[in-house]
Amino acid sequence: MEKTKQGNSMIIMIVVGVVIAGLIGYMIYNNNQKQAQADAQLAASQAQAEAAQQEAAAAQQEAQQAQAEQAIQTQAINSAVDTAQTEAASAQTTAQANAAAGAQATCEENLANAQKNLPNLEDYAETLEQGAEIIEENPDEAIEACRNSHEGLSKPECETKVDNFVAGKEDLYAEIETEIETAEATIAAGC
Repeated sequence: MEKTKQGNSMIIMIVVGVVIAGLIGYMIYNNNQKQAQADAQLAASQAQAEAAQQEAAAAQQEAQQAQAEQAIQTQAINSAVDTAQTEAASAQTTAQANAAAGAQATCEENLANAQKNLPNLEDYAETLEQGAEIIEENPDEAIEACRNSHEGLSKPECETKVDNFVAGKEDLYAEIETEIETAEATIAAGC
């Protein structure tokens, strides 16, 4: 009987050892599974962070591109404005010269000058209207036209000219219309 008790004790100890080994194995397996999940979550978080950084870089690049496009449009407007201002100054100088000459000129000279200047004034008014349409439809073309007609001007200078034209085009139109009306009245009056 003593041998049976000893055998039973031995079997119990073996069973307890197997159970303990099984528990330890399960705990190690469970710990490894949790570590694998944590590693997967960390990798997913890192991937999300990288994606967010890429999106931020793309948004910044788009903002820079939009700023560059805005600068180009502003330059076109400035160019058109400078061109219009130069033409307005030239027309005004011509009108002032004509007015000074008209004070001393005879009626026939005034009539001849009015007949000569009227088509130029009308063409200039039409050019201004077309310039305004170009600026409104495509400011880049206006800037390019300024740069083409004014060699040596930078894009920012042309941009300023286009802006000034847009700001003062109604005054410029009114001035040209007044000159056209004066020329027409002189022609209508005759000598």
